[in-house]
Amino acid sequence: MSDTRHLKLAVTGAPRTGKSTVAAALSILTGLPRTSFDSAEQSPPTRPGGGPASARVPASMVGASLRSFEARVHNESALPGFVSDGSVLNEWAEISAQVLGSRTTARERARHPMQWAKHTPDRIFMRRYARALEGILVRRARTVYDGIIHLPIDSRPLPDDDTAEAGERRRTSDRLLIDVIHRLNTPYVVVGGSLQDILTRVTGFYGLDHRVPVADAVAEALARSASPTTPRMGAARATRPVVEAR
Repeated sequence: MSDTRHLKLAVTGAPRTGKSTVAAALSILTGLPRTSFDSAEQSPPTRPGGGPASARVPASMVGASLRSFEARVHNESALPGFVSDGSVLNEWAEISAQVLGSRTTARERARHPMQWAKHTPDRIFMRRYARALEGILVRRARTVYDGIIHLPIDSRPLPDDDTAEAGERRRTSDRLLIDVIHRLNTPYVVVGGSLQDILTRVTGFYGLDHRVPVADAVAEALARSASPTTPRMGAARATRPVVEAR
């Protein structure tokens, strides 16, 4: 690949796969600045199928996704090279996972039949919006990113997943991201394992220059992740080793 200083890399993955920790470690290791958009403070209500928050979901989800896209474009456009924590694809995948999840909610229909009928137009709108957003963000990703690092989900459920629905959304998000990455024609690697394994594989695959040893980058990223004075980061979870690369 070209000079590491001008590479634009994206770290993708479903929620809580360790994107922030991996992006921070790659930034420390290579000297590339880390860009991000923390959508945690603007998380919209998540039950487009029913329940009292449903009427607010479309506006909240659309607003959050557009603010995220605007922030990412602004942050990434200002830099000659970077490591993107999440990429423009992640918010689309999370919205799409919520919308797709609403298709398989027979229990929701039985529990809230009136709410379900009332919000059918919202569900239709959100599916159309998700498809339109996909086209925009895929074009952006194809144009901007020189390489993608995807962190797959662990097949085991997370211990603090509050519902089966949350786990299903994570699996759907992972599948959507892998599918769209395949279509980008951008070099990518799907990699799991320890943080050190991930860094070693990624830097070898892309031929990245090291500013510090891998072990030092790992230690610093984990220290930042644990520090209460730094932005919240998900810890990189041990998953399967490398799945594929192109």
